[in-house]
Amino acid sequence: LAKACDCPMYSNLNRLLTSVVDTPLMNSALPGFIYKMPAEKSEHVREEFSAVLLKVLLILLKCMERLPSYYDSVLGPLGAVEVTFGQLRDNNILNDKCDDILSKLTVLKGRRDDIMERERTGARVKATSKTATDGSSTDDDKDSG
Repeated sequence: LAKACDCPMYSNLNRLLTSVVDTPLMNSALPGFIYKMPAEKSEHVREEFSAVLLKVLLILLKCMERLPSYYDSVLGPLGAVEVTFGQLRDNNILNDKCDDILSKLTVLKGRRDDIMERERTGARVKATSKTATDGSSTDDDKDSG
């Protein structure tokens, strides 16, 4: 899924994201997996945590960008990443990519806050179309529908 989100040719990405966004995979399995990361004892497995969190953040960001009306389905996994990232960082388990993860987490939380504010004020939530220099979408020109 992360590879599809990162692919320049993603004509079917909306369909792919729609098939997973509001499912038990996204709502419980993914957050459960993320919450268990700090308890992992294997050094070999821990070495992959940075890459896993970055991929999860990419998927969540694409869900918010392309399917903003499903933002509430992203809140569980996002909360799991936020809590787990703090624990892993504080225990010096994520030494190599903390800045990258924090940057993507900040972008995602900002996107979440924008969508929630628009929904609160009754504004129409749209999908994003342009990409900023950090790879995050910033423009709201294109309808999601």
